[in-house]
Amino acid sequence: MASIYRDVFVSLSLRFIVVAYSVYHDASYDVPYTDVDMYVYLDAASRVDAADAIATMHRAFDAPTYRYTPLLALTLSTLGAHVVTSKVIFCIADVLVGVLIHAVAREITTPANAVKCATLWLYNPLAINIATRGSCDAMMALVPVTAALAAFARLDKSSFAHSLDRRRLGLPLLSGLCLGVAAHARIYPVLYGPCTLVAVYHAAGLAAAAAFACGCALGGGVPTAICLWTDTFAEAGDMPYLSHALLYHTKRVDFRHNFAPHWLPAYLSRFRGGDADDSNGTTYAEHIVAGPNYPQLAAVAATMWATIPSQHAPGAKTRQLVVCYLCSTMAFVALNKVITAQYFVWWIVFLSFLPIYCSRWRGVLLSCAVWVVAHGAWLACAYQLEFTSPPPTGAAAWTHAASCAFVTMKCLLVCVTLQLARKENVM
Repeated sequence: MASIYRDVFVSLSLRFIVVAYSVYHDASYDVPYTDVDMYVYLDAASRVDAADAIATMHRAFDAPTYRYTPLLALTLSTLGAHVVTSKVIFCIADVLVGVLIHAVAREITTPANAVKCATLWLYNPLAINIATRGSCDAMMALVPVTAALAAFARLDKSSFAHSLDRRRLGLPLLSGLCLGVAAHARIYPVLYGPCTLVAVYHAAGLAAAAAFACGCALGGGVPTAICLWTDTFAEAGDMPYLSHALLYHTKRVDFRHNFAPHWLPAYLSRFRGGDADDSNGTTYAEHIVAGPNYPQLAAVAATMWATIPSQHAPGAKTRQLVVCYLCSTMAFVALNKVITAQYFVWWIVFLSFLPIYCSRWRGVLLSCAVWVVAHGAWLACAYQLEFTSPPPTGAAAWTHAASCAFVTMKCLLVCVTLQLARKENVM
């Protein structure tokens, strides 16, 4: 790991410089650099008393639009609820993701390729932007997910015999614990459970798979149970964690900063009875965008089935698992009813492993370039719609067209990745 020390130091320093600039930018410009979610986190953290955490964590949901685990608010409250200190924490977590990517890659490829994988994340401008604007995704999801992958990579490389021993059970248990924590914090990592379970079974047998399942149950179940317990301290009949952090995501309607084409019905619903947050304003949208998302479920299931690990050679299952994580996450995000910029890092983190499973980068990089162009087109249209008053004629139609093009490019990227993985005999 000594070979990436310099990159870790440089990339962390770069993030700290951007954080320092963000303080100046926020004070000098009308459009702030810091994400509005950062202030939501801090508002929630200010309502939680770390000395009496269990009895006060439910108060985090008194902050408007706070939809995360109250353990995040407790963590920030304990470490100091301030914009700069919170960003520093998120940046450190972001760099830790790069270290864990290196830990995964060095188990299955050459040291030089492992460093390439790490640097693809450490110097990724989108990852730097998301972390320095104040997104918790690196700390709450990417660190535990990559830690789970690192534990599995060590298990896969070792190729333990199918016999009971502590070493063989410890790694899948650790992997399950990390994945369970990630699923509790951000929900979407639950996607990785079934394919990882199959991979663990192929790598080390039934006992290891059972240990992984127990780890998932503990890692996800214990913090969820604690959060549900804190709901009992809320007002009678009120279940803020259950309502705002879990059930809310099954019926979320969002017409601001949403890349998905589903934003248009929510946007139009504003003209059917007031603001989109009112019951009259969401009725029309809920019929269209708040129901089950069957195309998304079908696409995720299909990509998982196509990429689920099955090879028995040491290291091969880790490569397959990375492709499975990447493609299933891209499919999930591409067809989700709400897509924000933070969601991109969910799959871009696995794109960092490109050097170990794809020797032909041209197709993937070309698809990424087209996706970036579609991203820029959407931003240009959405800026006119959201920040220009009154918005230009046809701004909503152009933004919707850009959303459709954006989703199409994401689906194309999934197909290209699957095709290249097959050509490289990863699957």
